[in-house]
Amino acid sequence: MSGVAKPMVNDSQDGFKPRRFDIIVAVMRGTQKVDMYICHYKPDSDVYLIDTPGFDDSNRSDTDLLMDIATWLTKSYARKIQLNGMLYMHRITDLRMGGSARKNLFMFKQLCGPKAIQIILFVTTMWENADPQAGNHREQELINTEDSWGLLLRQGARISRHKSHHNSDMRLLEHFVNKKKAPMAIQSEMVDDEKELYETTAEEVAEKIEKIRMEREELKVSMQKMHETSAEKVKQPANLLEDQKQEHAKENKRLQDKLERDEAHRREQERRHREEEGARRVLEKKQLEMGKAILELALRHTYGGERSCAENCLPMPSDSHPVSLKD
Repeated sequence: MSGVAKPMVNDSQDGFKPRRFDIIVAVMRGTQKVDMYICHYKPDSDVYLIDTPGFDDSNRSDTDLLMDIATWLTKSYARKIQLNGMLYMHRITDLRMGGSARKNLFMFKQLCGPKAIQIILFVTTMWENADPQAGNHREQELINTEDSWGLLLRQGARISRHKSHHNSDMRLLEHFVNKKKAPMAIQSEMVDDEKELYETTAEEVAEKIEKIRMEREELKVSMQKMHETSAEKVKQPANLLEDQKQEHAKENKRLQDKLERDEAHRREQERRHREEEGARRVLEKKQLEMGKAILELALRHTYGGERSCAENCLPMPSDSHPVSLKD
């Protein structure tokens, strides 16, 4: 999408002073660092594209990546600059969502939070390289699978296809024209709630994911060492070699079971997070309804009391007659 835009300031927000009708859109697609681009949309409206790193970079920890993204977002939010939209780019040619892609999407959800769901736009790309039938099938999987995009789409997020031409770029931007801005969860926590990064929900999740990733790497190294050891001992007596093979098979199964348990634990965390979000929304709705009910009761009490005062201030006996001016 940056093909229609010009690079702006990359490492700071100096000179970043959007006008009233300008559109600010963050794009998560795996850049090395936060980059800014400007696209002239209309005479009174420019579009600022904020390219952000993804959480699938094997050379950097999730915490480092989160720090880069959070720094830019909190600086802009502290200056009263909010986003019109969040783009999440996904290649339709990817036949399945692997571990790194799932982690990337999960961290994206933590960054956005419930208030920013309305400005999320999921964008599928590379349709020119996809078989139409397979692409349509894959798109429906993403839409209908709750762990993928399904839940957020039902809560107000949107989806769009992108083709490699200028008109497709502009159609994506039109999704955010006159769109109400919204704060992301990481912005509200660090600016409004004055939390440090390590206290935010996104950082807590990032640390848990990083811990699981490191454990998996250690398990893979251990398995590789066992295979190498097995190769070195091929010339040992047959009965001893068979015993060792059985032991290795048991150890491999134990390691595989642990990997599966880790994956099940991660999915359980996602499920609990969804339940907590649902419960929180229900509680907020009940609190709002209770507040409305209390306000209505207070209003009825106030105005009802005024009428009673008006009726009682000038009492008139039932047998009295109006006073005539002639009397």
